[in-house]
Amino acid sequence: MRQAFAHDVVLAMEPDDDERAPGAAVTAELCGGWDHPPPCPVAVHHS
Repeated sequence: MRQAFAHDVVLAMEPDDDERAPGAAVTAELCGGWDHPPPCPVAVHHS
């Protein structure tokens, strides 16, 4: 049986850091990269 699991994290960033960077890093890890033919194998970032 599958069960849902969520991670809880606190991320410390500097004021001049790009706030989009953590999400982009997660997307790149899940997807495998930015440049691949459609459809995306993990289309979470399209929702």
